[in-house]
Amino acid sequence: MPLKNNSLLTKGFNMLDLFDDVVDKESQHPNYVSIKVDKKESVREIITKWTDGFTDRDNKIVKEFQTTFNSSFWEFYLNAALTKLGFSIDMSFDRPDFIISKNDMTIAAEATITNNPEGAAPEWSAHTPPQIDPEYRFKRSQLAKIRLLNSIHEKHKKYTNNYSKLDHVKDKPFIICIAPFEQPFFFTEGDSAIRQTLYKVDVPIYQHDESTDTVRIIGMEKSEKAIKHNGVEIELGLFSNDKMKEISAILFSNTATMTKANALCSDKLTNTIFYSTRYNEDNFGIPDIEVKIGGEYKESLLEGLHLFLNPFAENKLDTELFDNEDVTIHSYDFANNQYNMRIKNGTLLSHGSLTPYNKGEVTGLKPKIDVEYQDVYPELERDKIYELGGTVGLGINNNIAHYFGWTIVIFQDDVDKDWGAIAKHKKVYTLQHFINLKENYGWIQDIAFYKSKEDAYNATKKLIDTKLSKGKRIQTSTLTPDERRKLRNRRRNARTRRK
Repeated sequence: MPLKNNSLLTKGFNMLDLFDDVVDKESQHPNYVSIKVDKKESVREIITKWTDGFTDRDNKIVKEFQTTFNSSFWEFYLNAALTKLGFSIDMSFDRPDFIISKNDMTIAAEATITNNPEGAAPEWSAHTPPQIDPEYRFKRSQLAKIRLLNSIHEKHKKYTNNYSKLDHVKDKPFIICIAPFEQPFFFTEGDSAIRQTLYKVDVPIYQHDESTDTVRIIGMEKSEKAIKHNGVEIELGLFSNDKMKEISAILFSNTATMTKANALCSDKLTNTIFYSTRYNEDNFGIPDIEVKIGGEYKESLLEGLHLFLNPFAENKLDTELFDNEDVTIHSYDFANNQYNMRIKNGTLLSHGSLTPYNKGEVTGLKPKIDVEYQDVYPELERDKIYELGGTVGLGINNNIAHYFGWTIVIFQDDVDKDWGAIAKHKKVYTLQHFINLKENYGWIQDIAFYKSKEDAYNATKKLIDTKLSKGKRIQTSTLTPDERRKLRNRRRNARTRRK
């Protein structure tokens, strides 16, 4: 229902007073504390401008901004971004968050974020991992997808149970606007996790032909399921069927961060270091990396914004409403298995910034030394087949497993529908990394094909067992203590039999 005594506010003279403290220092969020210092005055001005015309409908948004920060920050950014795109914003209704109009079309929009699981390291902690390797990156991706699934399901449920019954929402496109803040360095994920969450697709798979020095696309990386910390696997592909037909699209950004506010006034932050990755259409999936100091680094308000269309939506969204070169638009044609993306060369994929502070200038940025955070990343089981999906040439329905330091990819032949497998002697977690491995890592391929993926997998394991029993060198650093024990026993038994 419309709010009493609260009409649509006129842009240009109404902004919120965000930085007059309404809570004590102990209750303030570290991100809020970090921009209260004198050198961040220009950043405070940018964020305040984002609130131009924003209605504090329940008179608590300022307190939430100072104490929990990220959800309010995201709503302020959306207010500015939607205005920049030419939408009129009506906040005279108490729900959903935004009713926006443009070119005689009205859209209902709800804002949400992903947060860290209870007990896990928050995004602001800058919790440094002991080692950044493929396994760690794989685990980070699982957490990102699980948190996205949770947030989208929650808002979809709220729409079906509540918003859809409102007169100002009925029969109108509905979009969920989501930003990730679920773990330290979340901004490095780009749009990979949300692509997999919605469409099950990630990126094209490339292969370099050394004989001709050419690169060609040979398939598509996919992800069928996300793995929770307890090992439970959750189906991905929210937009791969009509189960969420009520959602017209997802508006997403992993760059609506403090770095965004810093970048929009970089000329006044001359001691801040900015780094970013940008899409390069000529570099086969490898982004350009840019490092510049304040004053040299430039970034627009809308860069890094993505719109993901739901092909099964009952109320379709006119993409022309979001027509801007800085907005990347994604869609998927499931009938023809075709992923489409409208993206400009040089588009911002991820970014970060670092501002040095004088000792004692600001506190609250890092957790106390005695704080121990819960490990919420999944532990991948050894000797277990995980479904990947994806295609590589005639190989479809790819699966992956790890066995005594080897990676085994099990695939189905698209013609005969039987199963084969290939093993390489290094632990990797994606088809692209598997293809990139050179032959010096070891290579095992059973020339036979089998009726099931389990049969193909077990046959390849036997070939690996044969190598191990003959004492072939193995990367023991990749093995668990139990696997090392089994390997020692296997080699000891083999020596006994030879005697």
